[in-house]
Amino acid sequence: MYTIERIVLEDVPFIVLTNRTNFFDYSTANFVGWPSSSNPYASGGNFDGSDGLPMSLNIHLK
Repeated sequence: MYTIERIVLEDVPFIVLTNRTNFFDYSTANFVGWPSSSNPYASGGNFDGSDGLPMSLNIHLK
């Protein structure tokens, strides 16, 4: 396994597609209560993930 790991680390090309894992791009034009740095109650993932319930309970019309 060590040999395979070394080959992958040294010889397989690796391209970074993004430098972040959570995307906090929300519009507050119509809805408020999104997770933010001042209120980080969720990680900002999709609604079908583990953060779906807390986000759906906190987000409401403006």
